Amino acid sequence: MNIAVLTQAAVRTFEELCFLDAQPVTDASTRAPTRGARVTFRGPRRGTLTVRMPEAALREAADNMLGPQSDGSPPVLDDVAREITNVVCGHVLPLMGDEGAVFDISAPAMVDAGDAGPGAQTAEVCIGGMVATVSMTLETAGG
Repeated sequence: MNIAVLTQAAVRTFEELCFLDAQPVTDASTRAPTRGARVTFRGPRRGTLTVRMPEAALREAADNMLGPQSDGSPPVLDDVAREITNVVCGHVLPLMGDEGAVFDISAPAMVDAGDAGPGAQTAEVCIGGMVATVSMTLETAGG
């Protein structure tokens, strides 16, 4: 897996699902506290995928995905973060396995802020001047 694939999957998700302009990070991007969600997957390869987004970007995504009736409450933002993570993972996994490979993906769960873990590959994507990250950790053979 490479960072370009993670970036591509994140940009595609933010643009198609969230209706947000997304692009690779520039030096002018703002890093802000984030909310994150993680999924684990099993199949030809096993690992985790985590997406972290600034709360302001999650609020904008919630409004775009759910309409103006979205109250932007913490439970709504958590739901949006989990759905975005699930969709990013769905875009990444087909690029990892053989054609027709089947993966089992766990239900997304919220994660605390912090490091993605040892061996994680992390892509950064700019959404409205704010940085979102997509991190993937693959288990080693036999893991």
